[in-house]
Amino acid sequence: MMRNTAIAAALLVSAALISTNASAEGSIGLKAGTLGIGIEGTYKISEKWGIRGGINQFDYSFDDDIDDITFDGDLELNSIALLADFRPAGGGFRITGGAVINNNEVTAVADPFADYEIGNDIYTLEEVGTLSAVADFDSVSPYLGLGFDWGVGERTTISFDLGVLAQGEAGIGIDSTGGTLSNDPALRADLDIEEESGVEDLDDLELLPVLSLGFHYRF
Repeated sequence: MMRNTAIAAALLVSAALISTNASAEGSIGLKAGTLGIGIEGTYKISEKWGIRGGINQFDYSFDDDIDDITFDGDLELNSIALLADFRPAGGGFRITGGAVINNNEVTAVADPFADYEIGNDIYTLEEVGTLSAVADFDSVSPYLGLGFDWGVGERTTISFDLGVLAQGEAGIGIDSTGGTLSNDPALRADLDIEEESGVEDLDDLELLPVLSLGFHYRF
C-alpha cells in the first residue's frame, strides 16, 4: 500500500510539473538505465534551474552462489526520483542533485540441497526446510550526478545522466521455515553470521552507479 501511494504521488508530481506552464517549459519522457525503465516529468524554472520527478521500475531474475549455497533470486527495481537541475551556462550541461525514494529489493530462495553449511555448522535439508533471503537499502537515498540534453527537433530532446545513488548499508534478512530446526536458537545464530557476511558482500552497492538515457517531449 505504501509503495502504491508513493507511486501515485510521484505521478501527480510529474503531471503537475508539465501542466504548470503550457509553453515549452516542461516535458514528459521515457527513460531507461541502471535504475530500471520509467517515466519522467520536468519543469524549467529559469535558464539555469529546473526540477524533475520520475518513476523507475524493472524486475530481473537471477541465480547466484552465496557461501556455496545456490539461490534463485529476483531483483525488484522500484524507485521515485525528486531532483533539481543546475545549468551553469544555461545550456544542455547540468549538475543534478536530489533524493530518491528507494524501494529496490532483492529476494531469493535457496535451491534444495542435501546439506547446507550455515555459519559454523552443517544442517540437512530436513532441519533447514526453506531457506530464503531479503536484501534492501535506505528508503530515501541522496543522488548526485551530471547530465546533458540534446534537442533533436522543435519539441523533442534526448537526455543522458551519469551519477551516484548513496543507498547506504544493505539490510539483509535470512530465514528458515518449515524445517525441524527452523526455530532452534543455534540455527538462528548461524543465520545471523550469514547475514553479517551478506552485508559485507554487498558493500559495493552502498554507492550505486546510475546511468540512464531518456527521450522527452517538450510542452
